[in-house]
Amino acid sequence: MYTFLKSFKTRLTFTILMFSVISLVSFSMYFMKSQSVSMLQSDTMEQKSVNQMMIELMDASYYRHVYFMLSSIQGMRKKHEVATRAIRNIYEASNQDSLEDSGALVRSILHSALTDISYRIFIFNQKDPDKSFYVKPEYKEIIHYDTIQFTKFSRLLKKSVFNRDMTFLYLKKPETKEEFICSVSPMSDTNLIVIVSSLNNMLPLRAAVRGTILSNIKIPLEKMNSEFIGKNSWQHYVLDRTGKVLVPHSIKVKIDFTRELINEIKEDPDSTITKSMEINGEPTKLVITLYRPLNWYIVSSISDENILKSQKNMQKNIFYICIVMALITLVCTYFLAASISKPLNTLISSTHKIAKTDLRNTKEIKNLIRGLNEEDRQDELGEIAKVLSKMIFSLSLNMNILLDRQNHQKLMEGELSAASDIQQGLLPSDLDLPEYLPFNIYGSLKPAKEVGGDLYDVISLPNHKLCITIGDVSDKGVPAALFMTMTVTLIREGVSLHLQPAALMNVVNQALSKHNPNLMFVTLFIGILDKESGELTYANGGHCQPLIVNRDGQVRTLEQLSGPAVGVDEERNYLEFKDSISSDDMLLLYTDGVTEAQNINNELYGDERLSSFLKQHAKLSSQEFAQALTKELTQFKGDAPQFDDITMLVLRHK
Repeated sequence: MYTFLKSFKTRLTFTILMFSVISLVSFSMYFMKSQSVSMLQSDTMEQKSVNQMMIELMDASYYRHVYFMLSSIQGMRKKHEVATRAIRNIYEASNQDSLEDSGALVRSILHSALTDISYRIFIFNQKDPDKSFYVKPEYKEIIHYDTIQFTKFSRLLKKSVFNRDMTFLYLKKPETKEEFICSVSPMSDTNLIVIVSSLNNMLPLRAAVRGTILSNIKIPLEKMNSEFIGKNSWQHYVLDRTGKVLVPHSIKVKIDFTRELINEIKEDPDSTITKSMEINGEPTKLVITLYRPLNWYIVSSISDENILKSQKNMQKNIFYICIVMALITLVCTYFLAASISKPLNTLISSTHKIAKTDLRNTKEIKNLIRGLNEEDRQDELGEIAKVLSKMIFSLSLNMNILLDRQNHQKLMEGELSAASDIQQGLLPSDLDLPEYLPFNIYGSLKPAKEVGGDLYDVISLPNHKLCITIGDVSDKGVPAALFMTMTVTLIREGVSLHLQPAALMNVVNQALSKHNPNLMFVTLFIGILDKESGELTYANGGHCQPLIVNRDGQVRTLEQLSGPAVGVDEERNYLEFKDSISSDDMLLLYTDGVTEAQNINNELYGDERLSSFLKQHAKLSSQEFAQALTKELTQFKGDAPQFDDITMLVLRHK
């Protein structure tokens, strides 16, 4: 089981499946949330459309009946105009000074002409209402109605100035709900012709309008309610301004139309608002539309419980879709992982074989490459197989090259080791010999590579003399070692001819300059030391200046230079100088590998440190001093690599 879970195919299958499921669930949750909001908004917009459709249906009935009502009212207004014109003509023709004088004629004419309609006609005196003339005495009560509206009407008659045209007013008596249409027209400077007609005969027509509208919308409302049941349970009904359901009567709800709610509906440009409130104790979503002509409210409502039920049904459907999609993803992922893992297993098997294959065996390499490319895939795995084949071929090729190089390297190391032994054999190994007395001599050479270009030599001469030599070839490695060998050989040959230092350096310079195709050179110090007197005759060809420390610890330098480095200028003649080494003095000959030794901070050991070290250790023997200085340089250098050969030759006068 553990092996099965560790397999690439299993992990890839579960990884893709988990990623797919997480993505699917995340998308589903987002989709459900956005879809729920979208569905609710869509339903709300749909219900607004339904309400507008009902308004259009109501308008069709309402304005058809309103036309007849307006026609009747227009007829009344025409009769008001005729009566007003008749009164004005009678008044002007009678040439009477008072209303009473012409009133009898007005009363007789109008009373006989307007008996078919309940008209209340009087001539109102704005300065003195008591002098007003009434066609019938009982019409006087119109001015004395004890209501706010008629009180305002009385004040309007007393204070307002009416122009020549007729002015129509609408009056209503709240106690009896009696309605009137009133016309006012000036007759003289102080008198107004006022005609008031009752609209009570219009009430049956109004009731017929409301009944017709309700009967026209009842069937569509009931049909919509029955169609929406089982979908999202929206209900539609019409209420009056008190909250009473007008149609359909099967719906039992009560909505409290507060002043705030009514104002909110009226302030909306479309007279439609969306509201959440409790209906019959349940939280409900409402879409309310005002029908202004009759102050009715068309309402579409749905309870929050039904909204949640609709959302749960949608969530259930999405859940089933997710399960089906997850199963499909699992099957597809399994086959995808299988198609990937098979070539991967081939690659893994071939990779294991690489460790067991002899990369020098051409036949085994070809079989391994053939096994990798047998499927000949054109996808990325095929590219990996091709790259791995090239890698195996390159490994085989590089392995053979590496083995050849290793063999060559071993051969070179053997040759360099032999060259190092030969080079060390050229230098004196035992300098503690009786013929060097009274001087104690010690030499040390530490090459930077297997072979180096530094040299030192001590040669015993007749007549109690010693030839001491130290040098540094310009290059490193094998070329420098060969050049160094030539220099040592030339010096020893010249010494055998009893040449002095300057003459010996001239001979060496001429020989090296003639046979120097690589333009190499060597800095060289050659000295002849008289063991009895301590006199030192020397020539210095561009080499580090030797140091002498006396018994008092004072250090001095052999500063004289005979000329530049040896092997550059064949015509150069080197000068010769003399000095002496007293008893207890110590002479230090060294190459620049001592003063130019570097630490990890790229600091040089330098002349000052060397001079200070020489003072502190002036009483040591030659060997002790050389070993102490070598240890000092090693500590100073630390982990920094050695870039140059370190060579020193120490002579101490006993």
